[in-house]
Amino acid sequence: MEGTQGAPILVSSDLRVFPKGYGTCQRVRWFLGEVAELLQKHNPSRVAIRGFEGRSRDSAFEERVQHEAMIYLGAAQAGMTDVSRKVQSQIAKDFGLKGRARYLKGMDTTALSGFDALHQKTKDAVLAAWCSLQP
Repeated sequence: MEGTQGAPILVSSDLRVFPKGYGTCQRVRWFLGEVAELLQKHNPSRVAIRGFEGRSRDSAFEERVQHEAMIYLGAAQAGMTDVSRKVQSQIAKDFGLKGRARYLKGMDTTALSGFDALHQKTKDAVLAAWCSLQP
């Protein structure tokens, strides 16, 4: 994303499908490669991670933690130091919405053209990036 919170521009968005049948080492290596490719292609000044908010600490949680670690590692390898992890309540607070996740549902997203047509996972990632822009 580029611009400001009041005038955001979605430069690019994409959904990546994880390869099937990969073990843990292969999966995190693949993910780190994807992160490195995106950072090299877009050369961002900061990275925002949409944080996991599930309650269970099952294998999906463990995989998510591993993937978030690969984002931090990829950013560090690219020489970046500005990486933030945002959960819904932080996103709402950053937008001045009283710091409650439920307020995101009624948020005015018309400033970002095409937001409503995005996949829900993409919307979550875009909101994390959007709130990380300068006001």
